[in-house]
Amino acid sequence: MVNYHYSDVRAYTTCPKLFYQRLHSLPAARFSFTQMQMSLKDALIQKLKCTDFVVGERGMDASISLKWLDKYEWIINARFEFQSLRVKVAALHKTNHSIDVYFSSMSSYPKVEDRHYFSSVLWVLENSGLSINKVFVVYFNPHYVRKEQLDIDECFLISSNFLKVSGHILG
Repeated sequence: MVNYHYSDVRAYTTCPKLFYQRLHSLPAARFSFTQMQMSLKDALIQKLKCTDFVVGERGMDASISLKWLDKYEWIINARFEFQSLRVKVAALHKTNHSIDVYFSSMSSYPKVEDRHYFSSVLWVLENSGLSINKVFVVYFNPHYVRKEQLDIDECFLISSNFLKVSGHILG
């Protein structure tokens, strides 16, 4: 059985032909237009003020993330899998009897267009037996201007609201 990542599902729903070509061609060269001087993982740890945490790694067994919930307050880059759909969650915060889910975004506003991705991740989490309390998106502050030192608290914002293409808030 083939395991697919959510990005594969998103690519297929966008254009099946391009998805097929992507699977059967050499990877294109990557060009990054955002200069990251620290990893997003490290920025999340600092922004969320995580102290009791563990960090997941690429290729790790998804069942490990569930075991970590018993030991740690925060899980960064947690991996989960349900019905061959494997997802990565930027951050999970354990509350009393549920979890808060934090997604990360490389955009300056949390966009409602990402709702399919978010709902798929939440579907995997719920089917893994997790009770979800709140959902947040960590994203770049569009009004932040860097001074001498990078100020993570000012550079990133946290929201539970999403914006439509028109710019109106969708709760």
